[in-house]
Amino acid sequence: MHCDHRLVRHTPAAHGMNGMAGAAGALTGAVRAVRDVLFSRGCAGCGAPDEVLCGTCMRGLVQPVCFDLPATVCGVGMACGSYHGPLRRAVLAWKDHGDAECDGPFSDAMVALLQAEPLRSTLDQVGAVAVVPAPSSWRSICTRGRSQLDPIAGTLAERLCAWGVEARVQRALEVRHIRTKSVQTASARGRRERVTGHIRCRNGVRLPAGMPVIVIDDIVTSGATMRECIDVLRAQGNPVLAALALAHTPPRAPERS
Repeated sequence: MHCDHRLVRHTPAAHGMNGMAGAAGALTGAVRAVRDVLFSRGCAGCGAPDEVLCGTCMRGLVQPVCFDLPATVCGVGMACGSYHGPLRRAVLAWKDHGDAECDGPFSDAMVALLQAEPLRSTLDQVGAVAVVPAPSSWRSICTRGRSQLDPIAGTLAERLCAWGVEARVQRALEVRHIRTKSVQTASARGRRERVTGHIRCRNGVRLPAGMPVIVIDDIVTSGATMRECIDVLRAQGNPVLAALALAHTPPRAPERS
């Protein structure tokens, strides 16, 4: 069985954009290397010295949260933990401040979700699966110097291959013409309107008809982005087994009248 977990990019435009993102990534990496020589690192969650994530903060990554996603085969999405406290600080350090050393523990935590039910039983019934990261805008990728979900997606595909499931990372989705960040949109309705019609299949990347998919994202708040990704993939004939995330934002308590 051949397992190829490498990213798939086909279009000339994508190659140009990838080159820009690669140059930005190289510069960002050089700055981080200098920083790491000059300053010792601390835990991304609490600042404890000489730790990527200390044992206490790691516990926040092994508190799975399930949320309803009826359009998936499993009917649920799963996150490694709740988006608050040390996990929130760690995710923000990784996502917005370039702490790429968190790739390892974050990848391991999401791999653990693959073994949770009902996803593990579902995976036992398929021979192949595509791992599809939720898309980021090219502006975000160039600002951060990389697409931060790619290393996690690659680790998931490698682990699935080791379990006998042919897996490959497919950056099959792209986002267009979104001018606001999700954090700038407070209501669930606003988040839904922000992404509806703005996520689509990437030109030149076509999944085989009927190929099952696992969608991954970093933070789930209302679930609007995940649902839009799922709807786009299902419309192309690809069932989504489940959706996985690093963190799930707890619902706000209802306001007292």
